[in-house]
Amino acid sequence: HGIGDLREVLEAALSLPEFLDPTRTRSKIKTPLEQFASAFRAIRGTTDGQGYAINYLASAQHLPHFNPIPTGYEETGAFWIDTTNTLTRQNFSLHLAATSPGLFGSDPIGLLHDNSVSTANGNAAAIIDFLAEYLFAGRLTQADRAAALFYLTTDNVGSPAPYDDYKVRKTVGVMLGLAQFQEQ
Repeated sequence: HGIGDLREVLEAALSLPEFLDPTRTRSKIKTPLEQFASAFRAIRGTTDGQGYAINYLASAQHLPHFNPIPTGYEETGAFWIDTTNTLTRQNFSLHLAATSPGLFGSDPIGLLHDNSVSTANGNAAAIIDFLAEYLFAGRLTQADRAAALFYLTTDNVGSPAPYDDYKVRKTVGVMLGLAQFQEQ
């Protein structure tokens, strides 16, 4: 109850009309660097910090320390989300998830197994449900869940087909490209 009282400061900040404005919900989007870093962390990614990582950041127009504006890069969706940037983010996610660890890659299969989620055929719903909880804290819409299940359990023409670890990896990549993963 005095100078520097964090409880009072936090209460004041959380009571601001701007903070409570429902139109501002989910308006902040991860910058490409934030999305890429969070994807690496989420699925046990590895990188040498060069090569593919820098190429994807350049493609997404977000090279750290190269912003010509001294106030820094924007954090709103309108600045970062357009067709080109969305495609770059999705391609990054697919590439990262599909590539084994090394100079650039990840281990989503190990992540699933270490959390007692089998990647065997017949366990598609458990795979998607674990990923929904793990990547999005359960905020996966029913439509997105159904699309992920469909993607995992069908072939390239939409016919039911068994899946293998590579198809599971690609499904993880698709899920990393969803809007829920791009929100701050």
